[in-house]
Amino acid sequence: MAYTPKESAKVGDELKRIRYIRALERFLRSIMGYLAKEQGRNFGEFCMRVDKQRDFLAQVEAVPLYKEQLLFTQQLVQRILNATTIESSEEFEKLANEILYASNQLHKNKNNAKYKKDKHAKAAYDEE
Repeated sequence: MAYTPKESAKVGDELKRIRYIRALERFLRSIMGYLAKEQGRNFGEFCMRVDKQRDFLAQVEAVPLYKEQLLFTQQLVQRILNATTIESSEEFEKLANEILYASNQLHKNKNNAKYKKDKHAKAAYDEE
């Protein structure tokens, strides 16, 4: 099946969007995995990981995002990318805790969107 030029452009845009979202999520997973370790995390290694992931992220074309969760993910990634200017270890620990908290809030928001509690679940089982 051949696509018309308009359909082909639409499919290409969707593929770019998906590729960008996956790159953002990969970046975030990598950094969160490192920050989740309490022992052995230091600012130098954090910067190396961020630079490595920044190179990977630079290979993907940035696409405008509109969903709230994706915008929050994008903002969190930008915050991590801008965090490489810290000077003391206390600031790094504070930043690490803030980033972990924001990541947990993002996952909490995603899970709340997935699972919806029945408002009147008990009433469905009442025999009348």
